[in-house]
Amino acid sequence: MTQKTTKTIRECDIIEGIKRGIADAVAGHLVPHEEAMAEIDALIEAEHKIIAANRRGPNRA
Repeated sequence: MTQKTTKTIRECDIIEGIKRGIADAVAGHLVPHEEAMAEIDALIEAEHKIIAANRRGPNRA
């Protein structure tokens, strides 16, 4: 496969990904950014609490 062919395949994959994203947006399958970030932040905070509890050991609250 030539470099040009590889680049063309990659570009086609990128375009297909963009088309899928647009289709998801049109279908209403997206989550607002603020909602997604709030969920991620909550997951990270929960994980930090688990790590901190594990560092303290089983008999320390």
